[in-house]
Amino acid sequence: MPKAKYKIDKNLNLYYVNLDTGLRDNKDKIIYKKFRAKTTAELDRKVEEFYKEKSHGVIVDRKNVLVKDYCDIWLTSYKSACRVNTRNYYKSLVDVHIKPAIGNYKVFEVTAEQLQKLLNDMAKKDKSTKTIKGVRQVLRSVFETAVDNRLIAFNPGAKLRVIGGKPPKMPRALTEDEKKAIKNTMNTHSFGVFIAFSYYCGLRRGECAALTAEDIKNGFVRINKQHIFPNNNQPVLGPPKTEAGNRTIPIPKELQRIIDERLNLGLMHPNAYLFTYDGLRPLSHHVLTRAYKTFMTEALGENNDVNEHLLRHNYCSMLYYANVDLLTASRLMGHDDVETTLKIYTHLSDQQKVESYEKVAAIG
Repeated sequence: MPKAKYKIDKNLNLYYVNLDTGLRDNKDKIIYKKFRAKTTAELDRKVEEFYKEKSHGVIVDRKNVLVKDYCDIWLTSYKSACRVNTRNYYKSLVDVHIKPAIGNYKVFEVTAEQLQKLLNDMAKKDKSTKTIKGVRQVLRSVFETAVDNRLIAFNPGAKLRVIGGKPPKMPRALTEDEKKAIKNTMNTHSFGVFIAFSYYCGLRRGECAALTAEDIKNGFVRINKQHIFPNNNQPVLGPPKTEAGNRTIPIPKELQRIIDERLNLGLMHPNAYLFTYDGLRPLSHHVLTRAYKTFMTEALGENNDVNEHLLRHNYCSMLYYANVDLLTASRLMGHDDVETTLKIYTHLSDQQKVESYEKVAAIG
């Protein structure tokens, strides 16, 4: 005989079925929800509605849902429209900081004191203030949506404070010897043109990787896209990091010379990526990382600490020393907030004062 679709509760004279909610308890056991009905047709409707709600991320067992499961629902249902890099950033905060600390608590059990302790413990472990603020933002949002979904009556993360944490460290300036070595290596290394765009235009890695010959016209380079790496290797074409990332940057003379040499060699084709394996396929994250490392090793030696962000910082420094105003510099950098550029300009101004004072002190 075929197996019955539903079981029968003889005491209640009802059909019933236990369905997997997709949630787990604090012992990592599957949480099931029981449905009952007088007829199989009525139970069919309840089961269909259950799976419909489950597919839309609706919490079907409000009392038992754990923080770790609800964070996953929050990422899927509320952050799916975010840029890939932004969503990955939120996921890393959840996986690294939130789940280990409170993941096995039921959502309704979590208190404001627990969440504040989580942030305070991060500060004691010397985590950066930026990371702690990011975790606070996620906690506020996660528990606010839990309020909206009637899992809890109020948001325990609403009044969290960031106390302590490691302050952001300003990138150091490139030394004159480093600048000279990097520029010399641009002319000899196969990755030199890529580095030249980072150095002379302050482009991010993904922005450089997505460049085509069509983006370079009349002495300007147009930035309107980037390569992102959602699986940490193969690139996917996407919009710039922020709205401000859409920009047009004047090409310095030295970079134009390098571009002209590449044109004369027939290495730049319209509509093709500038940096490819075979003239067609864009470079993977792994290849870009390896090429960058080999370039800097050839230019500066094995133990150098010059990363791609330092090249962007160096470009901002060049704008400062060229007396480019703050607003223009922010646009050229593609900063979404002028405050980001202001921090670098202020740091450079303070550095310049110290150097001036040292010169004055040496007079005699």
